[in-house]
Amino acid sequence: REIKPYQAFEIWTRVLCWDHKWLYLVSHFVEKGKVKPKGYTLQPWKKGNDHNPKNGESDGDMDKSLHPAIFASSIAKYVFKEGRLTVPPETVLEHSNLLPPKPVSHETPSATVSPSADGSSIELAAAVAAREMGPSDEQVIDAAVKPLPDFNVWTWEKVEKERLRGLKIAELFAGLDELHKEFTADGEPVLGQF
Repeated sequence: REIKPYQAFEIWTRVLCWDHKWLYLVSHFVEKGKVKPKGYTLQPWKKGNDHNPKNGESDGDMDKSLHPAIFASSIAKYVFKEGRLTVPPETVLEHSNLLPPKPVSHETPSATVSPSADGSSIELAAAVAAREMGPSDEQVIDAAVKPLPDFNVWTWEKVEKERLRGLKIAELFAGLDELHKEFTADGEPVLGQF
């Protein structure tokens, strides 16, 4: 949808999913004031919408009615690095206290070094995850991360179910990386040079 010049809008961003390397965020450009979230994960002091669906109205019904408020949606992928070391997003989210406790059976991904020029890759134990945080890091995290309100408490199973659902969408986005192979510089005709 068109965003008219000087029209107010909000950008709503959330974690869509992550894999062993990438963290995918989805952002929605939304008409200002049309909708209000149930809460703010990183700003728990802000009041959210305490909307409780009426009889016969499900959250799915409510979500469908929000689509006209969305101007556009985007997806972005991020990688976490410490030098050449790629830090798994799950490790970063855990250290940020943004994930619920995992079941004992769940294995944390290990950090990897980006492939070298010769194409080899060095696998490391989660060195970054095991790294000691200095007192200043710990104080910053404690000050920034407060216990989440009850409405935001997700179990690991719920997080994993949502992550896998989002991963299906992210795989479509990642497939666009193949577009680079469509570039032909071998004399084939083009529309023009601008």
